[in-house]
Amino acid sequence: MALILAESQPASYERGPGPATRPSPLCRNALPPSIRHALILSPLLAACVGSDKGKDDSGLDDGATCTPYEPTAADDSQTDAWQTIDVGNGSDNEGVVYTFTAPSDPGGGVLRVVLAAAGDVIPALLIQETNDSSGAIIAGASGDTPEPHTKYASFAVQANHAYRIEARQQFGAEADSYPQNFTLSWTFESLIDCYEPNDSAAQAVAIPLDQVIEAYAFAGYAGNSLGGVEYDDWYSVTLAQAATLQASLLSPPGDGHRMNIRIWSSDGSRQLGAGGGSAGGEIFSAEAAVEAGTYLISVEVAAASSAKTEDQTPEPPHFSQPYTLQVSAN
Repeated sequence: MALILAESQPASYERGPGPATRPSPLCRNALPPSIRHALILSPLLAACVGSDKGKDDSGLDDGATCTPYEPTAADDSQTDAWQTIDVGNGSDNEGVVYTFTAPSDPGGGVLRVVLAAAGDVIPALLIQETNDSSGAIIAGASGDTPEPHTKYASFAVQANHAYRIEARQQFGAEADSYPQNFTLSWTFESLIDCYEPNDSAAQAVAIPLDQVIEAYAFAGYAGNSLGGVEYDDWYSVTLAQAATLQASLLSPPGDGHRMNIRIWSSDGSRQLGAGGGSAGGEIFSAEAAVEAGTYLISVEVAAASSAKTEDQTPEPPHFSQPYTLQVSAN
């Protein structure tokens, strides 16, 4: 990750139903030169900074149009109390509700939540996207884990979406021991992807030929469920002359995701070439013989690993590992 200059934003997380006020993203190029030169940049952010659009000696378009931004750093901890014993063993409990609104960072990020009960309560979390009342992203307790009084959860969030987080009691304490204190802590980690938003053919972002770019095969919850198409990334390249166009996925994000890559006509209506791999992370390519013009490349997740984890199970590789893509014309 890049060196984060933004301060934590406690205002992004609040009690009650209202969304939080978000800070505006800060482009790295808008910083004073003395600070810009001191930045420690991740490969993803470095790829976005100073990308001058132009053409190489072959006349091929060799410029990226990704948009740099500074990742938002946000974390907080709230101490509160359940006032009465849980009724209905978790179905009609006295839950305490919070709202987290994801920052506007285009690449989204990962929200990690920890609910720790101070007494004998077995805690549970109910997490939902605020506009989706059907089902839940996270709905579970900590009782059958090595830490029965602490509930852990992490999940992928989408920029500007709000999430309802309810601290619940799965099993209460003795009735005369209330109120029962708890602490709810959370951390948001931004995933820097300067090519986002590029989730459809209409949003395809120009990338340079013969250069390796990095991006995340990542999608945040826009509701309480997540489909494969939401992971799609679209790019465009422009050729000045006829060539064989090759798009190669050089490093998929580890085990879990099974990915495809496709070459399309300029409007995304006609597939010209395709390639795919297993979930093992091997290199694969798509090729197409094409005339001069603009073509689209889609990177797809044909079968996705989970976008959430609970109770300290390992997070999926795509939460931290980008993929690398190279498009060439020969």
